[in-house]
Amino acid sequence: MNLIDDECIYKSWIHSNKEDNRTQEVYRPSSFEFPPSRGRDGFKKNRRNYFSCNRWLDDKPKKIIGYFNIIDENKLSIKFEKKMISKIMNILSCEKDLLVIQKKLIRRSLSILRKSIIMNQV
Repeated sequence: MNLIDDECIYKSWIHSNKEDNRTQEVYRPSSFEFPPSRGRDGFKKNRRNYFSCNRWLDDKPKKIIGYFNIIDENKLSIKFEKKMISKIMNILSCEKDLLVIQKKLIRRSLSILRKSIIMNQV
């Protein structure tokens, strides 16, 4: 897969949480018929390197804007405007109706470790 030539990434993608596994996040096009939900995270990329992300926090969507650069044949570097942070997105596969991204296991492991420490302190 070569992201520079692949039209696949330049559309709106919605997170399909129920299809995730321990190492992968799964996204479907915005036209996909999802079952009812209280809200789904998603993002959109365009050819001008614009990146917008909708995150559902407190039962309301929050739009986060940034820009991306292709840094490898399957990796994007995303820089968010207001947060002044960046993220690397490792794309495992990109098809017409399915986008699979590698989960960041280190962050998830730290979250589980923190919860464990907090529960043991009580």
